[in-house]
Amino acid sequence: MLEGLEISEVVYSWILANNFDLRIDSEYFLKKYTHIDNVLSRIGTKCIKEISSKITDGTHYTPDYQDTGYKFFSAINVSDNYFDADAGFKYISEKEHKQLFSRCNPVENDVLLRKVGVGDRKACVVPKMDEQFSIFVSVALIKCKSINPYFLSTFINSKYGQSQLLRFNKGIGQPDLHLEDIARCQIPMLNETFQLRIEQLVKIAHKIIQQSKEQYTKAENLLVKELGLENWQPSKDATTVQTFGNTQTSNRWDAEYYQPKFEELKQKLLAYANSTKSLSQIADTYRGDLINDDLYCDDINCSAYIRGADISSNELKEDKMVYIDKLFVPDNEIKCQLNDIVFALIGSVGTAALVTSPFVGSYISNNLGLIRITDNSIKAEYLHLFLTTPSLGGLLFEQKEKRTAQPKISDNDIWDFPVPLLDSAKQDELAVMIQDSMKLEAESQRLLEVAKRTVEIAIEENEEKAIQYINEYGKSLYDK
Repeated sequence: MLEGLEISEVVYSWILANNFDLRIDSEYFLKKYTHIDNVLSRIGTKCIKEISSKITDGTHYTPDYQDTGYKFFSAINVSDNYFDADAGFKYISEKEHKQLFSRCNPVENDVLLRKVGVGDRKACVVPKMDEQFSIFVSVALIKCKSINPYFLSTFINSKYGQSQLLRFNKGIGQPDLHLEDIARCQIPMLNETFQLRIEQLVKIAHKIIQQSKEQYTKAENLLVKELGLENWQPSKDATTVQTFGNTQTSNRWDAEYYQPKFEELKQKLLAYANSTKSLSQIADTYRGDLINDDLYCDDINCSAYIRGADISSNELKEDKMVYIDKLFVPDNEIKCQLNDIVFALIGSVGTAALVTSPFVGSYISNNLGLIRITDNSIKAEYLHLFLTTPSLGGLLFEQKEKRTAQPKISDNDIWDFPVPLLDSAKQDELAVMIQDSMKLEAESQRLLEVAKRTVEIAIEENEEKAIQYINEYGKSLYDK
């Protein structure tokens, strides 16, 4: 009669001593959570409140965004043990920044924690920044007092940290962690030398990420040079004269659409010596599908469901990914194929990601579009590079986006994008550079996973076994 049910027996005195919300719902006492309690209780732990000097979060309101000013980051910038400043940000005024910074003041070696939304509660360490910045309420900030920040962020990203924080989640549609819940998360007090080894490993991973970004930038610069645009600066003219016929053809009446810089870029691309084709001549486009969030799950053996947050840095990231339950019955939903390009239709218009092997068969949300190359002479790495280079595809997307409450674009808006037909040798050269960049990115992610697993081994077995694991698996391309 009870077959298939999960039953946990909990002492009432433990509930009074450790369950501050006095929760009695079964979800809180799932065996995966009580197991973590038991493992951590066997080693010395302290709560985050005891090892930090401050726990706070960002602004609780939406600031007035500016074209320039101080950078304002959100949860999309908090990746798995890495602060991804390239994932996107807004600008706010100096006056507003000073008000926010005086309350939260994120600085180097603070720990940032993604605390709002569906998915894992990832953490990272604030790197050395050239200027001050502010954060949104979706991010919590921990100022470390008696613990290595890199060790703390790595522990939070491990199964022992995630289990505690996900257990504390409140709310259904938009789960949220309260600061007092973060404060009571239990952290193992491992040897300082061991914590330093974790810091060294994470920093090596960060150096490799930087190498990856530099390699990608080299590819962008080479492409711009190949197109003869290395010295071209977009026009800053704010006025232009258009005929009524032009507005009828484009079906756009807003002044932003007709900025001279857009037409200048198109003419230069169309003048490319090896000729140019429109995107619709070399690829098909599709729009994604809405799949009810009741079907979301965290089973990585199911099909992934790619959403806007998953491509925020122009590459597919698994750390925010949700999956679609096997109970879902497909009805002509588009599925990703190798070398498709997924791009944002709403919000971060202009972001796009190349579909690699791990994401083949994934669904995409209705806020995303998909480009499927039909011309065998066009390499996917090249087309993705062209579309995501700010001075090329970035400007083409900027013109086409409709600036409503949220920027948006339709998949057929990009059909007339002029795509220069680079010769195969140059495309091959660019593709190799992009592949090298992706290889470095994958290596950095592997090392961050090694760091997490090392912490877990130290908890489950001992620090000596954990160090052996680092020595065996912590070697990297960077060391060679």
